Amino acid sequence: MIHQELYTLAEASTFIGLPEHATIDLIRTEELPVCFVFDGPISGADIKHADGQVENAGLTTTEFKGVLKSLAPPQSDSILTACLVEVVREDGGRRVNRPNGLLMPTEHSYGGRIKAGERVTGFVDYFEISSENWLFHIDDLRALMDEEVGAGVTATGQAAMTAPPKGSAMTAKEIKSAFPDYDFGEALKKCTSGNYQWLDGTWIRKGTKMPGDATTFNPVKVAIALVSAKKMTLNSCDVIFRSVLAGWSSEWEKASELLR
Repeated sequence: MIHQELYTLAEASTFIGLPEHATIDLIRTEELPVCFVFDGPISGADIKHADGQVENAGLTTTEFKGVLKSLAPPQSDSILTACLVEVVREDGGRRVNRPNGLLMPTEHSYGGRIKAGERVTGFVDYFEISSENWLFHIDDLRALMDEEVGAGVTATGQAAMTAPPKGSAMTAKEIKSAFPDYDFGEALKKCTSGNYQWLDGTWIRKGTKMPGDATTFNPVKVAIALVSAKKMTLNSCDVIFRSVLAGWSSEWEKASELLR
């Protein structure tokens, strides 16, 4: 993640629980705002303060470096063309010696996120951002998930995935659903027989061939194994334990400390 509150397209897909192509379709259908890193001039900036007052900067342009949010959805599956934008956060280094002393209402004197209740909008010259550089704010993703879960379906029309109860063991099928970015293949099925040693110790109990008696796993130990074997990144697993596996988040935070 570029910043804790911003997710890449891959991380957003994991959070939502859909493949990237389906996530892009959902983003375009629901017109989810796309964020991006920008270093250049912003024109016509307006600052709307928490008390409702609007401050028009009256500047032709002001130099900016930080993260912007496009107020128009992507025009295609791979390109966002930004023009009307909102400031998400400003990085330090551009706040002094500005024409007319324009200072954005950030959390810190040196920059940072725009303060809660404040809003800064403006324009940039038409600027194309490819999908690998798209970012998504966690608040926008949560709002989207609330809508989808409330409807009971995902963008593909399938039933929304329900997280297992807090602390409950998970079957191989549930593990695969929770970690969609990695193709386990036969690994979960055969790991208890001594194959796939990188998964040793991840199961809670071995199942049998009897119907309904499946091997169960600890998802935290599975995630540690995935990261240690360099099959998934720590950030991708963090996203999963903040969303689908939120019931395991405390155990994950403790278990993953040595990996950070």
